[in-house]
This record gives sequence, structure tokens and C-alpha cells, in this order.
Amino acid sequence: MVRLLCCLALLLVAGCQSERTDRLKNQLKDAAQAQVNALLDSAEVRLRSELNLTPAQEQALTDALNQAQARLSDAIARAPSWEEAQQNAQQFLAENRDLPPAIAEQLVASRMIEQWLLQGELTPAQRDALSRYTEMLIEQNSAEAAVVANALGQLQGTWSPERIRAAAQQALQTAQQHAPDSAAQHQAVEALRGLSQ
Repeated sequence: MVRLLCCLALLLVAGCQSERTDRLKNQLKDAAQAQVNALLDSAEVRLRSELNLTPAQEQALTDALNQAQARLSDAIARAPSWEEAQQNAQQFLAENRDLPPAIAEQLVASRMIEQWLLQGELTPAQRDALSRYTEMLIEQNSAEAAVVANALGQLQGTWSPERIRAAAQQALQTAQQHAPDSAAQHQAVEALRGLSQ
């Protein structure tokens, strides 16, 4: 997904409006929809019990999340630097206070991690941001096991082995309870198992 977002950003910056760009946009939209669905699946019980949503309200929330996800992905992908992406992410949170905070924060955390914080050598500020976003996903019981596993892998050497292990155990427990069954999910669960030992 990170490669897909990078390719899309490069094509958009270059001004290409080719068929390939349209295909990449559609792939990004599909990936964003899958992410929104995963977030909703992991938050479904919380949404129903804490917010007492009717099916119509749940559908309205899903629609709002799909639109918000598209805006956020665009804002982060078109940013020329991670600092500007960070500003865009914070602006997104400020402008979308109508979304449940836990879900909006998970959207921001996963987008920032995937797009900007898993690539190459990180600066101290990027490591701090990666730590905060990873903690946010773990505390919110995010079902995005692959994002969490990759983030924890990147944090090795920054976080203590005990902290990595505890975070991986919590993320593994969440992934096994809430996440959809897919090959990618199985790989992520195996990565979390390895980190949790």
C-alpha cells in the first residue's frame, strides 16, 4: 500500500492524468475502503454500544468515513514532506470532529505510518511520531495488524524488547479477535507472533 500511495503521489505531482493514474486512483480507493471496513469491523461493538447507532446511522458513518479517508489519503499523499503531511493530518483531525475520535485517529495514524514512517532511516522527530502513532493504534485496538507489525519492526532499537513484546502481544490479541481472515492478515499475525516472543 505504501508503494501504491507513493506511485500515486508521484503521478499526481507530475500532472499525469493517464489511464494508469486513473487505475491507481481506483486501487487506492479500494485499499482505502478495505481500511475503513477493517476499522469499522474492529470498532463495531464499540460503535453500537457506546454510540447506540441504528443501521441507518452506521451506514451514514461508513459513508462519512469513506469520504474522510479519501480526503486524508489525498492530503497526506500530496504533501512534499513528512512534516507537511503531519500538518495535513492534524488539520484533518481538527476539521473532522464529527467523526468518532478513535476512528479518525486510527485513520491518521495508519496513513502516516504507511506513507511516511516505514521508509528508510528515520529522524528523531519521525521516530517520535512513529512511536505516538503506533501507541495510538495499539491503545485503540486497531485491527490493522500489518501496519502495527511493520511499525513495531521499525521501532526495534528505539523501544525496549519488553515494550515491543507487550505491544505485539496486545496487537496480536486484537488481530485474532477482530480482523478479517486473509493471506495478508495471516502474514501480519505471524509477524506479530514473532515480535511477541
